Amino acid sequence: MHSISLSAICYYNTNLSVKSSTSILDLPDEINVAFIIAEEIEDNSCTKIHELLQRCLRKHKDAIYVFIPTNVPSSPLLVEQLEKVGFSFSGIMPHIHDGHDRITLQWINKTIDLEAIKVYGDNGRKIFDYVKSELKRVKDCNYKSPISSV
Repeated sequence: MHSISLSAICYYNTNLSVKSSTSILDLPDEINVAFIIAEEIEDNSCTKIHELLQRCLRKHKDAIYVFIPTNVPSSPLLVEQLEKVGFSFSGIMPHIHDGHDRITLQWINKTIDLEAIKVYGDNGRKIFDYVKSELKRVKDCNYKSPISSV
């Protein structure tokens, strides 16, 4: 079992930039998915994402996706922190927010039939294989929901 807590990872974060803007977009109930969008990154971005993740999990969302800007020097640190606590890589979204590319991480609460997904092209296969390996990493580490006990 993985023993690193999101709170510990977020608390340790001291090398991010100065501004922050993190928001959530709840998609319709039929879809049961939420998007967390980090517009800019600062010291408390990981904590803000943690709080939004908790809100999504309380609503029993099937999947939560985090969009992190690729044009911010501190983005790799935030991605690393979130991967350590159970988020996994799901892709790169080109020009999705204000013309900037986004790294997309995911928290999946549902079983996915990965064999049913059709992938075309060698590059697509490489990315898909990496996404599958990330999902396996998260599953093998047996990450627990970060919802705090009240």
